[in-house]
Parts: sequence; structure tokens; C-alpha cells
Amino acid sequence: MILGLTSNNYGPGQLYDAASSVIQQRLSQIPGVGQVSIGGGALPAVRVEVNPTQLASYGLTMAKLQAS
Repeated sequence: MILGLTSNNYGPGQLYDAASSVIQQRLSQIPGVGQVSIGGGALPAVRVEVNPTQLASYGLTMAKLQAS
């Protein structure tokens, strides 16, 4: 079964959150359901532009920044 979600009130990120936190959990609790996968959405991400020289002046490395 494939379900598609659309909304005039919520953006794609909010729909993805609802699908992954509410709908996926409830569908997987139905007896006989083996697996529920959520697709088609994008997980939230943040992209930053880093000046390595300035980063080093703060005593940070790229690895430390990525881990934060």
C-alpha cells in the first residue's frame, strides 16, 4: 500500500514529521504489518559555509563542528 500526504495548511517538513512520528508508528502496530517505510520527504538539514582559518582560531576542527 502506498499513501500520499498533501496539505493546504502544513509544509512538507511538517507532513514528513507527522508521517514519521505518528502515522508510521500507528501503522506498524496493526497485527500482520511487517514493515512501514516513510519516503519521499527530506529530513531537515542545515548547511553552513565555514572559513577553516577562522574556525581554527577558535580552537575548533571540522570534525568537532560536524559533531555539534
